[in-house]
Amino acid sequence: MPSLRSSFLFSLSILSLFFLNGCSQYEWSRPAPPFKTIYVQPATNDSSAPQAQASLSAQIRQAFIRDGRLRLVSKPAEADAILQVNLTNYRRSTSVRRSNDSELAAGFDLVLEARIALFDPSASKYLIKARDLSANASTFASDPITGDDNFSLSEYQAMPRLTNALANRIADEILGVW
Repeated sequence: MPSLRSSFLFSLSILSLFFLNGCSQYEWSRPAPPFKTIYVQPATNDSSAPQAQASLSAQIRQAFIRDGRLRLVSKPAEADAILQVNLTNYRRSTSVRRSNDSELAAGFDLVLEARIALFDPSASKYLIKARDLSANASTFASDPITGDDNFSLSEYQAMPRLTNALANRIADEILGVW
């Protein structure tokens, strides 16, 4: 004869199966944009960010692919919407100074700004005319092992992080609530 404790555990496990089964079918609702396909024009670069437009364009496409709500197309004629991105500004500012010389920087804050537009070719109108977005990253010029300063190398290594952050901001803006 089963004990009271084993009966209770059996009943609890059956009851929890009913609750967990309902949760397994639940899907988070994500608002669908008013278009199904998008063409991402290669980004243009009016900033002083070195070679950032190629990395940014690829990372924007990757962000849309990861999300899965839009299908990327390779020709503007096939698209319900066309995304245009122009890098407008790139700034470096000192964030950390060297301990032995306060005139020399040891770390920098990098800011990359872009202006985006989203065009609907079927209606011949802009869904987003000109929206400014930015992303930040920090970099340190000093190598902690050797103590050598190499800002150009640290800036080069920070650029993919910076463009990835900006690409995610752009994708969030396009895929956000309509």
